[in-house]
Amino acid sequence: MHQRIVVLGVLSLVTLVSGCSSAAWYSAGQSYQRNECLKVPNQAERERCLDNANTDYNTYTKETSPAP
Repeated sequence: MHQRIVVLGVLSLVTLVSGCSSAAWYSAGQSYQRNECLKVPNQAERERCLDNANTDYNTYTKETSPAP
């Protein structure tokens, strides 16, 4: 658990230093989510989790933006 916090802290710091954009934050979160998905013991749930984690940023923004 402590190691995850350190890794997230380092990723956050790198993102901030490199000029944080929404896409960069999304990418960092996506990497973390993929790692968490790999820990799911049930194969069907793991694959569903990975499908969600592999959604690209443009698709994500389209799906989560309010309709005009």
